[in-house]
Amino acid sequence: MSPAHQHARRHGIIAKPHQTSLKPWAAPLSKSAIATVSVFNFLGAWNGFLFPLILTLSEGSTVVTAGLMGMGGR
Repeated sequence: MSPAHQHARRHGIIAKPHQTSLKPWAAPLSKSAIATVSVFNFLGAWNGFLFPLILTLSEGSTVVTAGLMGMGGR
């Protein structure tokens, strides 16, 4: 090891082997959590759309989201 490299390591300029990044293990572990949050977020948005669409009987009493979907199909 060169003297400059030893000096840099001694003063904390170069990371030591135990000071590794979180990326190698945090990213793979967070994939399932991100997928779960995405699924629940989608289900909440879908239920906010589907539930009023099913329960409204007339076209005049629809909620905004169902009405906009109906207008897009015309």
